[in-house]
Amino acid sequence: MLNIPKAKLEIWATIMNNNFVSWVLILVIFCLLGNVFAQIPPVPGFPPGREFDPRHPRVLEEIRGQNARATAISENVEFVGTTEGAVYDVFVQGNYAYLCAGGFLAILDISAPDHPTKIGHIALPDIAYGVYVSGSHAYVADSYSGLRVIDVSSPENPFEVGFYDTPGKAYGVYVSESHAYVADYESGLRVIDVSSPENPTEVGFYDMPGYARGVYFSKNYVYVADKYSGLNLCSRYIWRIMCFEIYR
Repeated sequence: MLNIPKAKLEIWATIMNNNFVSWVLILVIFCLLGNVFAQIPPVPGFPPGREFDPRHPRVLEEIRGQNARATAISENVEFVGTTEGAVYDVFVQGNYAYLCAGGFLAILDISAPDHPTKIGHIALPDIAYGVYVSGSHAYVADSYSGLRVIDVSSPENPFEVGFYDTPGKAYGVYVSESHAYVADYESGLRVIDVSSPENPTEVGFYDMPGYARGVYFSKNYVYVADKYSGLNLCSRYIWRIMCFEIYR
C-alpha cells in the first residue's frame, strides 16, 4: 500500500476542489451568457419593428463592447439560416443554391432553409464573381478565366463541360435562351452563344466607357451596371446603367 504523507493528500484534495469549483463557475458563466444572447432586451430609441438578432456578427461585437453604439440590423426581416465563408454571388433554382465561393462553385441543398447543407462543389481556375443557372448548366463569371460552363445535372458531382476565355475580367453573367451576357469589366459587355455548352462562342460585344460589373437581360434589352472610370467622389464610385437593344 502506498505511504503518502497526510500533508500531500490534503494539498491534492485542495487542488481538486479548486478545479471543481473553477469548472462549475465556468459552466455557470457560459449558461448565463447563452441566456443573454438568446434574450436581448429591447434597446431604447429603436424604431418600431426593428430588433437585434443575437446571431448577427455586428451584434456580437457590440455586446462584447467593441462598438458602444447599438445598431438596428433588421426591420420586418427574420434571419433563418447561414453558411460560413466568403460568397460573391448566389443563384437559386428549386431546392438548390449555387454559390460563388472564392475559387469554387458550391452547391447547397436548401430544402430546409434553416439548415442549408453543402452537397457538392467544383474548383475553378480563378475567383468566381457571378453565377446563373439555366437548365442543367451553371454559367460562372470566373474573373480572368472568363465564362465557365458547369454541368450540374448531378448536384453532388458538378463538372466543367466548356468555357470561353473572355478578354477582360468576367464579373457578372445572365443567361437567356441560347445566349450568355457577360459583364467583362474593362472589356465591357460580351455576348456568348451557349447553344452548344461544350463550345461557347462569342457573337457580339460592346466596349463600355467604364467597367462592366453587373448585367441583366429583359425583353431584348441588356442592362449593364458600369463603374465609370475617372470619376471618384468621396471614395464612392459613380455607376451608370447602360441599356442596349439586342438584335437576334
